[in-house]
Amino acid sequence: MLCVARVEKVVVTDSNSSALTSSHVLRAVENQPRPLRCVAFGGYPPPSLDVYIGQRDVSDDFRFKHAAAMSGLRGLRTIKYKTERWTGALSVRADDDQTTMKCVATVPGLRPYIETVHLNVDCKSLLSISPAAAQRIINHQQQVLMYYRSGTGVRQAATLFCVK
Repeated sequence: MLCVARVEKVVVTDSNSSALTSSHVLRAVENQPRPLRCVAFGGYPPPSLDVYIGQRDVSDDFRFKHAAAMSGLRGLRTIKYKTERWTGALSVRADDDQTTMKCVATVPGLRPYIETVHLNVDCKSLLSISPAAAQRIINHQQQVLMYYRSGTGVRQAATLFCVK
């Protein structure tokens, strides 16, 4: 006789070990690595655990492990599995903004347990200007000529127009 058991719960945690649920928003900065963990409790046989950002399967970017704990009296013991995927360096892209991250725990023959978290990805700032300087520019409707180096190292110019 083959027994199967459903996954009881899936939890997504961030660097603070705070549990994130579908009502939470995970804030990240593009290409800035951050820790993230997906944990499934229960399930037999131990579930597979996959991680998706939008439609992209990023499971291979996470480490995997599962552990078993027994409880109860001898002869009546139960085994509980804990399955995890974690990374210390999740890196999201700007186009991941406003998508979801899903942790999907699957026991063969049963419906998967899915936990989702909304992603809010901020772009890295290319230009830094103090609030006081920005206000002076806006008040005087000035143009700002800015020089920067492109990804190839070539010096380029851009004109920023500020309007009230």
